[in-house]
Amino acid sequence: MIFGLPLTAWGSWIAHGIQRDRRDQEQVKLQTAFFKILEETDGQITPLALSMTTGLSGEKTREFLDQKAKEFQANFEVDAQGDLFYRFNLRGGINRLEASDS
Repeated sequence: MIFGLPLTAWGSWIAHGIQRDRRDQEQVKLQTAFFKILEETDGQITPLALSMTTGLSGEKTREFLDQKAKEFQANFEVDAQGDLFYRFNLRGGINRLEASDS
């Protein structure tokens, strides 16, 4: 019992670290794919496109996109087929940065 309790605590600490590393890797994967798709599509992205790129569930990608939409004031639009997509204003951010540098 004297040896078991510290070993159990140590094992739990390692398992927690592994889970945290996986979450961090998932976030990096999402961020990288998110910005790449935005660059390629001039700021338009769908949950399906991000999910297909990252391999993550639709629910996780929608949560991520909802968070980014709030963070960057994105618009939601529906195309002719009824598909929902997010539109991020890439040009507005660049223009504001250029104006502030002048």
